[in-house]
Amino acid sequence: MTTHTGAALIGARPIGSSGVERLWGTPVVIESLDLADIVMPNITAPDPVGEPFEVIPASAVLNNEEALRAELLTSMAALAAGQGLLEPSGLELEIQVWRGGFDRPAFSVGAEAIAWCVLAASEPINQESGAIALTDPRPAGPQTAMPGLPWGRQFVIRCTAGAHAAAPGWLTCSVVPLEQSQSALVAVATSLR
Repeated sequence: MTTHTGAALIGARPIGSSGVERLWGTPVVIESLDLADIVMPNITAPDPVGEPFEVIPASAVLNNEEALRAELLTSMAALAAGQGLLEPSGLELEIQVWRGGFDRPAFSVGAEAIAWCVLAASEPINQESGAIALTDPRPAGPQTAMPGLPWGRQFVIRCTAGAHAAAPGWLTCSVVPLEQSQSALVAVATSLR
């Protein structure tokens, strides 16, 4: 998987030249967002006591929902450019509360893109607790030994405030189980056509 956001142009190679070209890249956006103007002041990780998964209204935690939507849509547009697709026309946004014991086994979405932004999170003991894992599900070529192939590799995005990732909807995603004392507030968006 590649984390660049621009479309790579692959031109014709002169006869007799050699080299390996990355014709199978998977665009992924991973960055950290400044949440100062997006999240309401004094928003912290939710109380770890309660249901492992909950959906809450955006108005309960966001100071500027449009700014968050714009950031997520920009990432989705970069993914679309990297795949040669049209930019999304909008997105569906859901604010989720994750608490101890919550996890999400491998899944993909029907939308062209999915994005996450951790709005607030408690510090886990294990750094990967509550992480979002992205895996390219495509099988590698049989009997082919080529270093650097994307298949089977994982990107793991730690569950820390400001962590942001956007990926094609066909990638396999999962959420690593949260520790019992851990909690997070996460914006999850899928693109609209």
